[in-house]
Amino acid sequence: EIVKKQLDAQIAANNLPVSYSTVEAGIFSTKISGLTVNNIDAGMLTVKYTPLSLLTKSASATLISPMGNAQLNTKKNVVSANIDADLDLIGRIIGQNMLGFVNLNAEYDLSTRKGSYRLNGGPLEMQRSLPALGGGALPVKFENVTGEGIIEDNNLFVSAFQATGPISASANGRITIDTRNILRSQLAL
Repeated sequence: EIVKKQLDAQIAANNLPVSYSTVEAGIFSTKISGLTVNNIDAGMLTVKYTPLSLLTKSASATLISPMGNAQLNTKKNVVSANIDADLDLIGRIIGQNMLGFVNLNAEYDLSTRKGSYRLNGGPLEMQRSLPALGGGALPVKFENVTGEGIIEDNNLFVSAFQATGPISASANGRITIDTRNILRSQLAL
C-alpha cells in the first residue's frame, strides 16, 4: 500500500499520462501490471531491489510490453537501458506502416541530464508516400540500421544514423522528446 501511494503521488505530482491496474510490492521486488502510458498498453514492469538499494542507489527493472522488452539498471545517478522494440506495433500506434525490430542501448546520468545511445536494427520495412510519384505508398526496405548520438535533457542529438539496403539513407540532427506526449516529439533531421 505504501508503494502504491508513493507511485500515485509521483504520477500526480509530475502530471504523468500513466495508469496501472495493480501493484504487488515485496521486500525484493515490485510488480506493476496493466501499465499504460498515453493510453497505450505498456505491459508489466517489475522492479528488483534489495534492502541495501537505498544505500547503494541501485535497482533493476524489466518491462515486458507488446511493443517490446526493456531492461533498465540504475546505479547511483546513472540509468542504463537495453530496449528491444517491435516496430510493427509501434508503427500502428503512431499511424505508420512499419515492420522489423530495433535494439537501443542508452546510458543517462540523472544528475547532469546527459548521456549517450546506440541503435541497431534490421531488416526493416516501411511504407512511404512519395508526392513526386503521385503520392502512392511504396515499400522502403533496409537490411541494416545503425545510429548513435548523445542525450542532453530531453534532446537526442543524432550524429551517425545510417540505413543500408536496396536504398541507403543517412541523417544527423536532433529529436526533441515531448515528455508528456511522445507522439508530439519534434524531429529536426
